[in-house]
Amino acid sequence: MKRWAAGKWSESPDAVVMEEPLQLLLDGEPLSVVMRTPGNDIELTIGLLYAEGVIQSAKDVKAVRISAEADERESAIDVDSSVVESNVIDVHLAKPPGRRPERSMLASSACGVCGAVMIEDLRRGLSPLGEGPRVQASVLPGLVELARQRDRQARRRAHGGEHWHARGD
Repeated sequence: MKRWAAGKWSESPDAVVMEEPLQLLLDGEPLSVVMRTPGNDIELTIGLLYAEGVIQSAKDVKAVRISAEADERESAIDVDSSVVESNVIDVHLAKPPGRRPERSMLASSACGVCGAVMIEDLRRGLSPLGEGPRVQASVLPGLVELARQRDRQARRRAHGGEHWHARGD
């Protein structure tokens, strides 16, 4: 594959990152199917349930059932690897959910704004952040580039190659 970088073309191998569907169950009932790069399914699912307001913290999760094939563990949550089917995760709550999702639960690596019905839905349950560390604005571009480099390195290690977006980063 040819790549354009630093004002010149170069040849380099390209690896394809695999995506698979993941069936989400909530207390044994179908909730949604999402596409994802396999791995970290527990983290993805708990984060999605948190973002949707279904749970407020990991303490709201009684247990997670997932395929033994996934070989995932989570120290803060009881994980039961007894699900026979691959690509299925079943989250059992400690109490009734804070709310049932009102949309299709579209999951992507995007920020979560797409698919919301109203802007107010994005603010649900959020409180202002407290005082935190201060960083000079001039430092931020370097931090963004450092994060991109670390992300690329992690993807190379995980997939033996690199997933390139259309814009080439």
